[in-house]
Amino acid sequence: MIRKVLRRIIQYFAVIVTCIVFATIIMIITASLPEHRIVDHVMESRDMLIREGDYPSWGGPTSVSDGFSDSVMLDRAIYNGGESVIRKAMLNPGELSASQGSHMERVLVTLDTDNETYTGYYSRYWHGYLVFLKPLLLFFNVQEIRMINMIILFSLIALLIFILSRKASLAILPVVSAVVFINPITSVLSFQFSNVLYITILSIIALTLIEENKYSYIFMLSGIMCAFFDLLTYPLVSLGLPLVFVLLKMSSEYINVRRTISVILRYSSIWGIGYAFMWGSKWIVAMILTGENTVTDALNQLLYRSGNDLNAGEGGIDNISRFEGIIRNIKYVYKTPQMYVLIIMLIVLMVAILAICLKNRENPLASIVEKRFLILGLFIVALFPFFWYVLLLNHSAVHITIAWRNLSISFSAVISVLCILLNGVSKNPVLNSDGD
Repeated sequence: MIRKVLRRIIQYFAVIVTCIVFATIIMIITASLPEHRIVDHVMESRDMLIREGDYPSWGGPTSVSDGFSDSVMLDRAIYNGGESVIRKAMLNPGELSASQGSHMERVLVTLDTDNETYTGYYSRYWHGYLVFLKPLLLFFNVQEIRMINMIILFSLIALLIFILSRKASLAILPVVSAVVFINPITSVLSFQFSNVLYITILSIIALTLIEENKYSYIFMLSGIMCAFFDLLTYPLVSLGLPLVFVLLKMSSEYINVRRTISVILRYSSIWGIGYAFMWGSKWIVAMILTGENTVTDALNQLLYRSGNDLNAGEGGIDNISRFEGIIRNIKYVYKTPQMYVLIIMLIVLMVAILAICLKNRENPLASIVEKRFLILGLFIVALFPFFWYVLLLNHSAVHITIAWRNLSISFSAVISVLCILLNGVSKNPVLNSDGD
């Protein structure tokens, strides 16, 4: 038993180290790509991007794109300063105009004006998105990349639905409705919003196709990829939705409370280890290769984002309560299409459960008792976003236009409970949790 655990720990360690080495090499290669063609293609989209600004919206509050983060991404992609390739890869410099205007405008005006500029560094993240963004910008402008993003993302969602319909139809409604809740249209328009959604969908597809004894590696790789590609948007979703899916796949078997809690703790811990080690490794690797004190900067920012103070640019509030951080995110989606859809789905599922119970003379409490530990597990996962809001209070309170997407986990978990009960009261369940 001890030997088996040690072997598994060594395997996890090997995966993390391999990913760190690969990430370092691929970021150095990416940093060596020529910027002049990239600049030309960004310039083709300049007017559109400046017109959109930092937070464009095509609808209500849940359709707000993150133009600010996209401007940070483009800034790193077009930067052509005098730093070495290694310093560019590890310190992630960008040039910003000292003039007034949106962050997007201050990035883009540096390309064709003589305004005063300054160089800033963003070394606490890997900026792995550049591995795809820079090569794409060599051949396409931003509008064209958005179209490519739409084709790939929507095709992946269609593939997810197809695979779930064949392998785990019970999960179709909870998983796909959560993806819709996140708003894939906005994800298409915002590069930064796409990263976590891609990772989440690919993780669920992988979990559908592989054996259970390989699940741990999927959760670890999910955490690692989030730390590599994402700028701390809504990474928790890449843990929460796959975890909901795993619990749904267990609905056809009898599980006790120990197994339920064990599954949640095991996969959450493994995801967290992958995420934390991959993210923290960037600070250490950057410090070793450049000699800059990137670790202190990253730790200071981490402490600030988990604190309860908001600076002047973020609202100027001292000692904001943890409860208020949660309420801000709930209020943001209150009276939005997503919330209306959730209410309608809940009503429809509850009516369907009641109708089947009356028709078959079934007692719904019997299904609740039978699946009580599984339901308990889903409700625990449904609380994950609120734990996240409490732990990362500043980030969650300031970046509401981003952080509300974590609530898709709660959305999916609640829908999952009702789908399980619907299947339980049906004499001939039409939804399978595993297999054809």
